[in-house]
Amino acid sequence: MTGSIVLMIFLFALGLTLVIAEVLFPSFGMLSVLATICFVAAAVVAFRESMVLGVGLVVVCVILVPMTVYFGFKHILPKSFIGRHIIHSDLVSTDGHAAGTDLELRDLLGAEGTARSYLRPAGVADIGNKRVNVVTEGQMVARGTRVKVVHVEGNRVVVRPVDGLTPYREASETG
Repeated sequence: MTGSIVLMIFLFALGLTLVIAEVLFPSFGMLSVLATICFVAAAVVAFRESMVLGVGLVVVCVILVPMTVYFGFKHILPKSFIGRHIIHSDLVSTDGHAAGTDLELRDLLGAEGTARSYLRPAGVADIGNKRVNVVTEGQMVARGTRVKVVHVEGNRVVVRPVDGLTPYREASETG
């Protein structure tokens, strides 16, 4: 009786260890298959011992295995040798913005400038002392038109003509 319970606990612990190992080492599911075999074998041993012990082990597996996987991915993998190489922590800054986001662009909200190129609807504008890639809200804007920054999202700067809609006249302008 005691030997069966020890075997069941050993198989269950080995299964949990293999689940953590699957998180840490890319085995293409081989360690997960071995962990599943360990859990099934532990359940068989537990059910042979008693129905209550078997059901209890299955309930513990259903609760503990997902928690172990979550804990492994959340706390163990990022600190492991492999995890540091596959998880790029520099892609998101500490304040939650993507690493490619130019944070100075947020300061341009409400600023005015001049369309350096035709905005069809994307183009370039001089805003402050910066040359910025901008887009309009959909309308075409002629080069030289005064524009105002109305929205900044990531690296996308949305502008609107200051004096309402300015007619777009590429064909009549030279340049």
